[in-house]
Amino acid sequence: MNINDYKLIWDCHTHSKFSKDAHSTIEENVKHAVEKGLKRIAITEHGFNHKYGIKREEVQTIRDEIERLKKIYPIEILFGVEANLISLNGDIDLTKDEQKLFDIILLGVHKTPKAKSFKAFFNFKLANLLLKTKKHQQKVTDSYIKAMQNNKIDIIVHPHYVVRIDALKLAKEAVKHNILIEINNKHPLLSESEIAKMAELGANFIIDSDAHNASDVGECKNVFEFLRTHNIPLERIVNLKKVNQSDGQN
Repeated sequence: MNINDYKLIWDCHTHSKFSKDAHSTIEENVKHAVEKGLKRIAITEHGFNHKYGIKREEVQTIRDEIERLKKIYPIEILFGVEANLISLNGDIDLTKDEQKLFDIILLGVHKTPKAKSFKAFFNFKLANLLLKTKKHQQKVTDSYIKAMQNNKIDIIVHPHYVVRIDALKLAKEAVKHNILIEINNKHPLLSESEIAKMAELGANFIIDSDAHNASDVGECKNVFEFLRTHNIPLERIVNLKKVNQSDGQN
């Protein structure tokens, strides 16, 4: 299969100005998505514990804006959050009740979030930045697994970012819970062999821009170049459609 025969139809990882390190409005993101022919966009602001994350009191404001835009633009718009893994126990910065507020929940490890506790600050946050041992990588992988078992997670974002993990072990658990693995345009860190082996285990993938500017929405050139030069099972990527096929939503 040739990646040149495919097009991207969803972008489920984008940030607006509500994420303090992004630069465009939600409406600007949506406009660009429509202009690029996307059928679905998710506005996924940084989670509550992130340095640049949204505040809890902003959730309803964002929801109201998305509901307004749904009436104007011919595209599916999801309200999401890029949640943070914040401890080796699999804790994330969303309560069970807060998870119900979002249409889609992404989860990843980041450099700047507040840790779950003083102990987690040393054993998780600092360790992620300083420790490169396989033992710690297994601990972080196990924390992802605990998070997937105990929370409503839709996508694991940019695996290997900040700290490397056991990609195959992660994939096995993701398959159990029907969780997608992201191939991130800003951080395309999974190798060809990892993706192929994860696919053999039944994992499905999603390509996302991780846009922090409206002009980057739907732009996944780094991933497409990777797919052009590597033997990746394109049928396992849920947001690709053949150019001559109907691009209706799944």
